[in-house]
Parts: sequence; structure tokens; C-alpha cells
Amino acid sequence: MNYEAELDVVLLNNLKKLYGIRNEEVAYKVFLLRFLIENYDIYIMSNNKDLELEVKMPNFLVSELNLPLVNGCMYYKNEKITFLPDTKNSISNILDNWFFMYADSFTLNSRGDSVQKLSLVEDELNEIFKKAEKNVKLKKAR
Repeated sequence: MNYEAELDVVLLNNLKKLYGIRNEEVAYKVFLLRFLIENYDIYIMSNNKDLELEVKMPNFLVSELNLPLVNGCMYYKNEKITFLPDTKNSISNILDNWFFMYADSFTLNSRGDSVQKLSLVEDELNEIFKKAEKNVKLKKAR
């Protein structure tokens, strides 16, 4: 049986509860920011970052929500949940769904321009990285 749609809701609700956020889109963006910060070295340095990040994201979700694994596998209602895309009951498919719903659509930025929501997340992420790098340089200079 395919529990992907049900699991989609359960996992997103767990993220909302974990982050203390009521809005699904905001919870996804917090999750995405936390994931990209955790994988800073890949996000900043890698030429194949999209593929590398896509492979790591399901494991990050499992870790973030502290989901139980049995022999390296996740189960929901006695069904094995895979981390591979394009398979039934897949965490990767759920993450793709979240991306298309919450990051791949368009919104208006502060100037009123239509931009992809992901670009706003990336702008915020780059600001976080700049501040962090500045703080590291200041501490090294002391």
C-alpha cells in the first residue's frame, strides 16, 4: 500500500511541531535553511551540489525528526519507506513534493518583482553565511 500522501502530512506536521511553527511553507523553509547550513561545504564549494544535496536530504530529514530506523530502513504502518526517488513510499518523493509546493513557485519580493521562492531562501542563506564568515574572521583576528 502507498502511504506517501499520508506520510507527507505526518512528516510536515512533525516539522511544524519541532520548529514551533504553524505554517507549512515556513516550516519547510526552516527545514531547508537548516539542511543547507548543515551542508555548507557542499552548498558553497561543490560543482555537483544539486545532486549531492538531493542525496543527503532524506537522511537529514530522518535525523532532524529523530525517526526510528530498523536495520537502516524506515517503516510506516509496516511498509518499508525508501529514500530513493521514483519508488513507492519514498522520502525523496515527499521532499520533491515539498520543493515544488513551497520553493519552486513564485512570489513577490520586497521590490514587488516576481521571483522564485527558492531565490528568497537562498538570499537569506547567503546573508547567514556572510555573517557567519565575518564572525569567524573577527574571532581569528583576536
